[in-house]
Amino acid sequence: LTFSEGFSGPILSDDMVDSLLPLSSLTTLDLTGAKLSDEGLKKLQRLKSLKTLRIVRTKTSDSGIREFQKAVPECNVFKE
Repeated sequence: LTFSEGFSGPILSDDMVDSLLPLSSLTTLDLTGAKLSDEGLKKLQRLKSLKTLRIVRTKTSDSGIREFQKAVPECNVFKE
């Protein structure tokens, strides 16, 4: 079973990331334009099945992305 979800736009924030965590089989997540920072990105590290993460136009930093990629090495992260 493969899940693919998109939560584009400013609707999703760091506080709302917790609602995604039960989706443990999620493979693709598009958070373009979300109010996501390194705090939310750290929470997303629990989604070990992620293969693609789009975080275009978010407040995530390069160091936060590196930390995420160490925790979920099979996930391709797209910042731009």
